Amino acid sequence: MELSFIKYQVAKTISQLGSNALTAAMDSAGTTPAGALVVYYNIIAGGTPDPISGAITGGVETPVSGTLAAIGIEEAASSRLRTFQEVQAGDLIVDILDPALVVMYPGQVVSGTISLSSITTQGVRFGWAGKQYVQKEVGEDLLAAWNTSVQGVKLTGTLLLRSST
Repeated sequence: MELSFIKYQVAKTISQLGSNALTAAMDSAGTTPAGALVVYYNIIAGGTPDPISGAITGGVETPVSGTLAAIGIEEAASSRLRTFQEVQAGDLIVDILDPALVVMYPGQVVSGTISLSSITTQGVRFGWAGKQYVQKEVGEDLLAAWNTSVQGVKLTGTLLLRSST
């Protein structure tokens, strides 16, 4: 089987399943369907970094957001021993295509699509089903078990998100 066919099938499956639990990006009117994974972050212009805390002072912070095509499942409470201890009840496990592209909402200072990896240092938060999440760190063993690749080419990645409230 050709690698390009496998990548096509993975993308097709994620987009089809994504319209159920976590929907693909947005419709042509620029609205997000119910159940979509929303990505929020801040753009900071100007200002100077504080030498001690690293915080930007005197800058202008602009919140922006978009949506990400993904499939997700919320981890249920369980009395069994978990194979990977970093996954806890209430965490959201999200499978995303590689590269993960965020489709920005119209009328913002940023438009089009941007790579999720390009905004990871900008306070990224996620919204799903009325809840707010932030990314959790995962160990190398869990990361290796989750990421899907064929012949060394990464097809999908997985994010572990914890509730931010």
